[in-house]
Amino acid sequence: MLMKLSDTDFSLPEREMFSRIIGDDETLLWCGRPYGKFPTGRVVSVCIFALVWMAIPLTILFMSISEGDGSDPMNVMPVIFALIGLLLPAGVVLAHKRGQKARYALTDKRAILMQPGIFRGVRVFLYPIGPDMLLEHTRRKDGSGDLVFDYSDVRVNDKPLPRGFLKVENVEKPLSLLRDLGVNGGKEFIEF
Repeated sequence: MLMKLSDTDFSLPEREMFSRIIGDDETLLWCGRPYGKFPTGRVVSVCIFALVWMAIPLTILFMSISEGDGSDPMNVMPVIFALIGLLLPAGVVLAHKRGQKARYALTDKRAILMQPGIFRGVRVFLYPIGPDMLLEHTRRKDGSGDLVFDYSDVRVNDKPLPRGFLKVENVEKPLSLLRDLGVNGGKEFIEF
């Protein structure tokens, strides 16, 4: 079944950007966005770490103020550490919000990934349809999954971050469309 951009829940600016990217000779097959709940567990664990992070330098600050006149120039260091502790949970929340703004489209000629820029703007990644374009795919027990086309230069825990259709709610739909287009499945991972 062919899809139209007007049938998607994308915002008007997003639909306009995709319409400029998708050529007249291309057929839109599928559109999607990341699916995912707010990472409550991760935020709670980061908040606990941040409280411990802030408690130690603030304790040192209060002890140094109570023992002296509080004019020691090193008293600013615990405040800096406390501010860093406040920024840790905010970073997790902002990273989740930024990831949820990604948009995906699959045409008969290429896969299109639109991600928000780090500070502003949009980054667009185009992956031509080919037999080996899909490096790996992951399926989760709830039916969601990832289709990885590329890896970024950014590394976390000495692993490059994947780039592609990540956290797709029903990963089987775009995966079956890619297979219909002659794309090999890549490495398959199933998470339980």
